[in-house]
Amino acid sequence: GLKGSSNVAADRLFAEKGSSLSQWSTTTFSPGTTQLLAHFVRNTVLPDAGRTYRFNPASANDAGVSVIYTLGKVSSVFNSPVTVQAVVRNTGSAAQTNLPVTLTVSGATTYTNTQTVASLAPGTSTIVTFPGYPVTGTTGANTVTVSVPADDATGNDSKTFGQLITANNQSYTDSSQPLSTGGVGVGAANGILLVRHHTNTAAVVTSIIPTFVANATASSTYQVVVYDATGTGGTPGAALYTSPTQTRPASGPAVVSVPNIAVNGDFFIGTKELDADNILLAYQIDAPLKSATSYFTTNGTTWNDLSATTLQYRLALEVGLSPAATGTCNPVTALAVGSITDNTASVSFTPGTGASGYTVTYTAAGGQPVTVNATGSPVALTGLTAGTAYTVTVTANYTA
Repeated sequence: GLKGSSNVAADRLFAEKGSSLSQWSTTTFSPGTTQLLAHFVRNTVLPDAGRTYRFNPASANDAGVSVIYTLGKVSSVFNSPVTVQAVVRNTGSAAQTNLPVTLTVSGATTYTNTQTVASLAPGTSTIVTFPGYPVTGTTGANTVTVSVPADDATGNDSKTFGQLITANNQSYTDSSQPLSTGGVGVGAANGILLVRHHTNTAAVVTSIIPTFVANATASSTYQVVVYDATGTGGTPGAALYTSPTQTRPASGPAVVSVPNIAVNGDFFIGTKELDADNILLAYQIDAPLKSATSYFTTNGTTWNDLSATTLQYRLALEVGLSPAATGTCNPVTALAVGSITDNTASVSFTPGTGASGYTVTYTAAGGQPVTVNATGSPVALTGLTAGTAYTVTVTANYTA
């Protein structure tokens, strides 16, 4: 990249390629960043013929759209209306005043809205939020475009984003762009990657679909997880579900069924690595990455915002949803624990009316949750450690 006469963020410009396995065409440019962004290279992934990076001097009047924040796959049942945000940056040398920023949606949905940025100083960015557009009852493909008026440098005046409207599935990856050839993971046993999702009505999670790149360790194992958003400031809170152990496929998506875990509003889905190796989830570069959306942990308790790292990645993690039950849904009662030995115990309860199954989670103080899917009471708890306190929760699951 380039650096000016000082070491402040406004005087720095990086050409970033976040993985040595990524094609050179995926390189993004990040001016004025506080992060030290890397351009990784590898002799097996060479630049395409004629690849050129040009660093042009700043024009006086040059506003640009850096990135679009929205869902690449939208549920018409659970995520209508659809919210779009865009990062707009003043890369010129003169201040911008009363700058119109226009959202245009075409395809299965037709929508246009313009927001005005009152003032934007040189070298600064702002996030523009547009009113949501309805997609209820819609299926098909959309092209989402955010633009500013033509100025001295027109190459950055607009960005587009591909979006698919489905009934029940949601993900962040741009449907019009390829996924990375390189992957990302925590690289530590019990490391977890999560992305935030939102439903506008009560729903149940029925599947989680991680997509993996090739070249990973064939025997890597993982679990899919669901967390609520009750942590400080809306960060990940309690584990709602942890799946049985899964074996990573050689590449591509893996559809993992989830037993109707109830969600309403914000929640998180993700993967938990069981081996001390990197499971290599696919991703797309998204610089700057939206904050408070993607998190990781190496110990299961301390959550780190992915946007605060050099890994500016939209993770290829998709969630499948279904309507929540509309009949009588009563929780379990009379929860009791007995038959306690050094390493086992048994939890019993009175079933909830209409439940199709139960998710039992037990967690040692400071440890990782263990999940058992059951059809009734009692449920055996195994692998316990003597002299250790455990928290046990039983959740009744319902089908619509």
